[in-house]
Amino acid sequence: MGLPGGLVNQGETLKQSAIREVKEELGINIKILKQSKTIHECPKTKEFPISAINILFYAKISKGKPEPKDETQEVKWFSPKQIKKMKLAYTHKNILKKEGLI
Repeated sequence: MGLPGGLVNQGETLKQSAIREVKEELGINIKILKQSKTIHECPKTKEFPISAINILFYAKISKGKPEPKDETQEVKWFSPKQIKKMKLAYTHKNILKKEGLI
């Protein structure tokens, strides 16, 4: 399990990329509220063999209901207490901690 996201396409802004990725993965339109001031490093691993950075965007749903799309198997909402006990993909749990969300 993990947060929606992905790589930025050539010629795309970070904001455009976030909007596109959420649309591709959850089938919804979002309105970006703010961008995190923190850049989260994501080191190479076997499951993600490139170095990357994660930049969080805070957003609200502007149209649609989240549902699984191409790369997504299921969509669920969790409380911060539940997330603390979960295993998340990549460095997503650490990112949520650093953002003060869990």
